Amino acid sequence: MDQQLQLVHCVLPRWFGDEPPASVKLWQAAGSHSGAAVWRVSCGERDYCLRRWPTTGPSPRRLAAIHQFQQRLSANGSEITPTLIPATGSATQVEHRQAAWHLETWRPGAADLQRPVSEEKLAAAVQ
Repeated sequence: MDQQLQLVHCVLPRWFGDEPPASVKLWQAAGSHSGAAVWRVSCGERDYCLRRWPTTGPSPRRLAAIHQFQQRLSANGSEITPTLIPATGSATQVEHRQAAWHLETWRPGAADLQRPVSEEKLAAAVQ
């Protein structure tokens, strides 16, 4: 088992307890738009996104603010916003090996990183 996968298996019990997910696949190494590494985690009939933020990523305080905003979007019926899955103790982020991790529902699709996001799209996303 490679080192990254070992780290993943160290943090997964914070969400899944003693029952390991059926599969864990590295979806995107740390080259994503956010710089986070992303794994697709399958458990039962559901798929999740496990994200490990880089050490140069948002601070825990900033990530908590992002999570609050994301939770408000989900609570207001946003169908494109992933739903955060609380870890043991209800926190939405877990610190492990100097990195922040979080789990959210899987959203299919692909990011278009070639074009900048327009002001109209940003405005529509936050309404």
